[in-house]
Amino acid sequence: GSRRVRRRSGAGRVSEDLKLPGVDEFKVRASYGEAGLRPVFDAQYEQFAIQGGSPVKVTLGNPNLRPAFSREIEGGFNLSFLKNFTLEYSYSSKITDDQILNVPVSSATGFRNQWINGGSLHGRTHEVLLGAVLASKKDFLWRLNIAGDRTRQTVTARSVPPYLVGPVANTTIFRLAPNEPFGIVYGSKWVRTAEQLNSMITNRRLTGSAADYVLNEEGFYVAKSGWRTVNERPIKFLDEKGGDLFQIADVNPDFNLNFNTQLNWKSFALTAVVNWVQGGQIYNYTRQWPFFDERDPAFDQRGKPEAEKKPTSYYIVFYNNFNANEYFVEDGSYVRLRELALNYQVPRALARKLGLGDDRTAKLGIVGRNLFTSTKYSGYDPDVSGGGSNPFAYRVDYFTYPIFKTFTLMLELGL
Repeated sequence: GSRRVRRRSGAGRVSEDLKLPGVDEFKVRASYGEAGLRPVFDAQYEQFAIQGGSPVKVTLGNPNLRPAFSREIEGGFNLSFLKNFTLEYSYSSKITDDQILNVPVSSATGFRNQWINGGSLHGRTHEVLLGAVLASKKDFLWRLNIAGDRTRQTVTARSVPPYLVGPVANTTIFRLAPNEPFGIVYGSKWVRTAEQLNSMITNRRLTGSAADYVLNEEGFYVAKSGWRTVNERPIKFLDEKGGDLFQIADVNPDFNLNFNTQLNWKSFALTAVVNWVQGGQIYNYTRQWPFFDERDPAFDQRGKPEAEKKPTSYYIVFYNNFNANEYFVEDGSYVRLRELALNYQVPRALARKLGLGDDRTAKLGIVGRNLFTSTKYSGYDPDVSGGGSNPFAYRVDYFTYPIFKTFTLMLELGL
């Protein structure tokens, strides 16, 4: 059935009633809104795939799906001060109930999954924007804008048991469970600490004593009898029940910052845009895949002391049947010069001499995009999203093609 939604907003100009030193304008604001999200049309019908010339059951239809319903409250302020500065801050809290999710179903149905109203998600976002005029003279103007944000989302309720999703159907690494942050990667760990080693021995997942194992040159515990031999192998960590699924990564950045600056001098304008993503991790499937074929730089051990070289079978263990594991988790921080542009406003007199037309304005420019990136990430590009619009592909390098570095020449003509 239908559901009415409400929207409310309000603002107050505090500076109209209170005179604050150095403050030109101070406004506080708040808003509340509700919205619905319709299920996709085909979610109500059974879906089949053709495999080997025969139909195979895939998705069980659900004619009883309800629209997801979200409620969001936002508050913040706008501040102008000292004539040349502005500061804006916003905080929003959004709760979405009856989330529409494609979840696994019992094999007794003959289908793999079904769209259901599967739970609730609570998102919190902080946003801040600082603007400044750093210099303002007759022929020179310098502006700077800094925008930052931080978002955290938590699964607050589930109508189905915890399960793994994304980035694609056959590689599921994000766990959806009540009271767990959204964007947590689960996979296997390797024994890298004495605490893990002792736990494995206590739980009888390893034989012998701690003296029978050694921490190798790469920070992994191996059997002492196999160390520096062709039999050296990393040891997968298991819990007391023999399980090997653990939290191994959090893809959520600590914060995002964007810097936008513009300098105008006479007829020239220089613009630069810099992105800074701090924290959060990337799962590098693009690196994991070549381990099966021994094609990663890790297999090239030139320059290592002879005694420290590992057999190829040692590194192939990390392939882990292409299942997620902590070996391929990397820091996703980066700073990127997203755009650098230089423009020149051609005087009308010069435009006429160049045959561009009488009384016509002209602008010449050159724009470079993605010119420089500073990062410790080993892949082609730390700005990855796994491809497509799948939210569960966020910050997963799943054979993602890197962003181009481009240069563009521009001629803009106006009346």
